[in-house]
Amino acid sequence: MLDAERPVELIEPLKEVRAPEHGKATLSCKLSKPNKTVTWFKNGVELSPAESPRYSIVNEDCEYTFIVDDCSLDDTAKYSMRCQDIETSATLTVDGKCWTFTSVLLSVVLWALLPELNEYMNE
Repeated sequence: MLDAERPVELIEPLKEVRAPEHGKATLSCKLSKPNKTVTWFKNGVELSPAESPRYSIVNEDCEYTFIVDDCSLDDTAKYSMRCQDIETSATLTVDGKCWTFTSVLLSVVLWALLPELNEYMNE
């Protein structure tokens, strides 16, 4: 069978990806043939780089890549690539920033309740 007649095969599937908020996420897979038309999906909805300047698609040789720049928490989702009858999926998880409180929250709560406390004490 000639190479042109062989069906496209999935060589390397998408892998789970974690990215920090405002970071860059790269989802890549490898097919057996270069220059194939592929379609990317987020939670089953077709994606296009025209939808957002943060999205880009790169196809080099047999590697097919979807890139999300400046990741937001809304980018956490299941991403899929489809080519003919081949589909591969993986989850992108965007980790939000952690906040550290350096003062005691009790004083904030008491300050917020101060008017009610004064009323209660004066009754």
